[in-house]
Amino acid sequence: MMRPKIFGIILSFLFLVFFLISSESMAEPVTVMIDPASTVVLNGTSFSVNLLADIPEPIIGWGLDVSFDPTILSLTGLTIGTSFLPVSSPDGDNIAGLAPPPDPICGDNILLAALSFNAINIGSSSIIISYTPGDLTEGFALVAIGKFADVFSINGTVNSVNPVPEPTTILLFGLGLMGLAGARKRF
Repeated sequence: MMRPKIFGIILSFLFLVFFLISSESMAEPVTVMIDPASTVVLNGTSFSVNLLADIPEPIIGWGLDVSFDPTILSLTGLTIGTSFLPVSSPDGDNIAGLAPPPDPICGDNILLAALSFNAINIGSSSIIISYTPGDLTEGFALVAIGKFADVFSINGTVNSVNPVPEPTTILLFGLGLMGLAGARKRF
């Protein structure tokens, strides 16, 4: 007589676990992108990129990590988008925002943050968006308590180049024109 009861309890427990696991994966992923996705800047100049997100389900907050090659780029400023309240994050980068209560946020092309960089060397650097799974201060917290959306990120690339010395270029062009004029008079 006890076997059907134990079997029913085990079956109910397995059904509950399956339901909880499958309900978490039902949320559509948040897509995070860098705008512009690729850019060329002169060595020694400052530039900005925006972190944008397509957020299909309402969130109450978010936190991300942004990494890049520190020998090519230097992060000089961070401004959290106006739809969010800036919050401190335990990892120290403070790339996090909280939706002002009681209104959760969702939609396309939501500005998460503007990042300002300085190109400190010549070369190419990816700007990589990521989060640490299991870190409750990173990712996109859904309205349902304890649930986080999956994140799909589109990383960006920055190429830092040497500035072209304009006066020298104009001087060389002028000398070339004078040479052509002199050659024309000979013939």
